[in-house]
Amino acid sequence: MQRQLSDYVLDLLLPSVEQAVSELPQLVAAVERQYGAIAANGIGLFGFSAGAATAVHALLDGPTPIRAAVLAGSFPSLDAAVENFERGTRSYRDYLREHYDWLEDEMMTYSWSADSEAARSHFDLSGRAAELAEKSPQPAVLLAHGEQDEMLPVAEIRLLGDKLRGAYETRQAAERVAVNTFPHLAHHLDLMAENEPAVEKDLQLFREAVSAWYRRYLLQ
Repeated sequence: MQRQLSDYVLDLLLPSVEQAVSELPQLVAAVERQYGAIAANGIGLFGFSAGAATAVHALLDGPTPIRAAVLAGSFPSLDAAVENFERGTRSYRDYLREHYDWLEDEMMTYSWSADSEAARSHFDLSGRAAELAEKSPQPAVLLAHGEQDEMLPVAEIRLLGDKLRGAYETRQAAERVAVNTFPHLAHHLDLMAENEPAVEKDLQLFREAVSAWYRRYLLQ
């Protein structure tokens, strides 16, 4: 919590993401040894919420070739992640003040610095769409998002999908980008909503969409 409130981007998000991506080759090698898999032609990645930021970093700058990626509940930009951090912090202001006597009001509003501005460009999937489309192998990217997502508006995800598809279209590969939305799912996918048939149905459709994406672009 102290790292999050001192500098959400530079003390928490960026170190976590960069460490995870740096460890990816070791994980891939372990999977190859244990299961006899062959990753030379590229792997598949799944990232949810903040984990999707890790997948984006791996897609754009990671050392491991990626053939297929699913970004679920993804932040369309670092700005969106920071805005969500600020909203959440203010919502729990009273709780935070009660439990952290070092909390100061200015910590609830993020202050951009030269280093965090650089990170903003670093994670700009929309702005780096052309760069992604030129990679070899060319990653097939599915954006899966709940239309009831209270943290990340689905409209922003659709705009990101349009930007990615436009970049891929210049290379005659627009079909390798898709946006799949689910009308009854919120950000955390409501995994405990067992008594809501509409949510359960969307969860099943979500699983099927992810599986189909990997079958099409990773296993063939």
